[in-house]
Amino acid sequence: MSKKIIGLGIDHGFGNIKTAHCIIKSGVKSFQAEPELTNRVIGYQDTYYAVGGSRMQVKQSKTEDMDYYILTLAGIAEELKIRGKRQANILLGAGLPLTRVGAEKEAFRDYLMQKKEVHYTYEGLSYEIVMEGAEIYPQGYAAVLPWLSELPSPCLIMEWGSWTVDVVYMEERTPILDRCHSLPYGFIRCQREINIEMMRRFNEQAEEKNMEAIMLAEEVMMPEKYRNLIKEQIRLYIKKVIGSMKEYGFSLEMIPVVHLGGGASVVKRFGEYDPGMTRIIEGVAVNATAFEQLVRKKL
Repeated sequence: MSKKIIGLGIDHGFGNIKTAHCIIKSGVKSFQAEPELTNRVIGYQDTYYAVGGSRMQVKQSKTEDMDYYILTLAGIAEELKIRGKRQANILLGAGLPLTRVGAEKEAFRDYLMQKKEVHYTYEGLSYEIVMEGAEIYPQGYAAVLPWLSELPSPCLIMEWGSWTVDVVYMEERTPILDRCHSLPYGFIRCQREINIEMMRRFNEQAEEKNMEAIMLAEEVMMPEKYRNLIKEQIRLYIKKVIGSMKEYGFSLEMIPVVHLGGGASVVKRFGEYDPGMTRIIEGVAVNATAFEQLVRKKL
């Protein structure tokens, strides 16, 4: 492949879309006329889209509408902006849960490659890209490849996302597919359970953004009794999810585990674990960075 091709990785999460260098909330809102404020606004095929600000509702499939395509264009523009470019040939790396890669990768690749030459605007500036290809990788597993030689056998990878916790069981550093799972235990569900308890005790509801901030140890203006409830419920939720692994044949008392993904820092902060049996790989962009490294090897 030509050295002029730029390899980029994008992780298409339900809560955020991540590249190696930026994070954008997954919300997408369309407009027929260009908004006055163009921050994170895309113009594509006579329609304008504001991205970020809030997250989208969970979808059955990432290819069911244009939202993730628009978010992909935004992610590419953000990465090109860092490089001082608005024209580029792109080889894209993206991912799906290991349990769904086989069945869904062709459809997802076709979705990302729906147009080879793409002209659009982002934040009022014109972008011209040529999509040279899209490689689809197993998320979670791809993210641990830099540490693969250091991992014990057997071990469990738990990738904590917004909507799912993807569980990959490995022996001899190889995933055992019939013992891998994508489970709806991500932190969106945790936030919902927090608000159920918040309503039960105080007849109040917390903003999602404030709950996320507490998970990330950021400052929040909120009475202490509400902050304490949120922290208590996060601890209980993590304990419940880890305990539920026994239903799938895994005891984290008996098998080494790697926690990774955007939620790994929450597990580190609020979870109970044996440091001798646990490795935590923090960073929201671990998958996107891994995808980018993998596609660059193809250039």
